[in-house]
Amino acid sequence: METMRQLRDRLNTSFDGTAPDAGQEAHRFIREIGTMQGFRSLLATILRDGPFLSEVAAASYAHSNGFDKIVLAAGPANEYKLRLHMWRPDREPHSEHIHNHRWKFGSVVLAGEMQMEFFELASGGRRLERYRYSRALGPGRFSTRRLGSVEVQPTYAGTVGAGASYWLRNNVFHRINVARDGLVATLVLQAAALSPDCELLTSDPLGHHSVVEPRKFNEVELADRIDSLLGSTSI
Repeated sequence: METMRQLRDRLNTSFDGTAPDAGQEAHRFIREIGTMQGFRSLLATILRDGPFLSEVAAASYAHSNGFDKIVLAAGPANEYKLRLHMWRPDREPHSEHIHNHRWKFGSVVLAGEMQMEFFELASGGRRLERYRYSRALGPGRFSTRRLGSVEVQPTYAGTVGAGASYWLRNNVFHRINVARDGLVATLVLQAAALSPDCELLTSDPLGHHSVVEPRKFNEVELADRIDSLLGSTSI
């Protein structure tokens, strides 16, 4: 049986996060991993490898968008990242801003379901404020800068549940809404960053600011989160 540590080694040798088709390849790889019969056992190997558990915990934290971000593996120079995203029912209420990304990525839903919406910039739509979100300040910091206002129209809205998978280009605007009546989890494989910046679209004034990311998880907190996912009936 493959361990999560061995999976990381396989990604290091077989996934090129800088390739032009990295988004499609991320989707192929993530679907293979996330829907395989032995994924539960693969995830459980983290709990039996103390040094690896500590390494994952040191890179994982509660994200400002309302989910727990658990980095299972990262390639050299962050050429890729394999992440678990978990929305726990006891989390604080949160509404996600419309946003794009700095990278292409593939994702598969492991547990629960979520509402997904896609948008495009188009005249005659809803007027929102446009912000540039930058990581250029260094590790653990970001800044936001208002770019002006834009008009936005929805292009798709639907529900995706356990087993569903997809991939996105970096310049696609979308957002995810998750109910608070159960655990929701996704597995994400992101390719190399194509820019230090992405964009947010919102009706809330953000101003210009920088903050430090929340405290990293310790081993007990991470193990608790993995246990809660392993206890889900979806995977």
